[in-house]
Amino acid sequence: MTYGLKVFQTLFDFVTSQIQERIETRQNTLEGKIVKVVGALYHGDPIAFKAIWETLQDELEGTIDSKRPHVMQTPDFDDVTKSRIGYKIREVLNGEKKTLRMEGEKILGLT
Repeated sequence: MTYGLKVFQTLFDFVTSQIQERIETRQNTLEGKIVKVVGALYHGDPIAFKAIWETLQDELEGTIDSKRPHVMQTPDFDDVTKSRIGYKIREVLNGEKKTLRMEGEKILGLT
């Protein structure tokens, strides 16, 4: 609509910066970190939740609470629980929980 006007470049730069800011804001949320980790781990096969949990620990610079192994303490998101991660995966990525056997071991998988 403004193409060819003197203000075009100014408006274009503003809109571009707003889009970039929105993307960065979303990527820096817990949901954004989960999507990044699951995207990196997904290769068409179900993903073991243990792999997601361990990779998230690295990504979030978290430490597992010694008295509560289902809780990860992170500098940016405080306490993050396994159930919270599972809920976010189901909510954001429409993941389905399945119990699978991999290498003779029963695991909770994400498909």
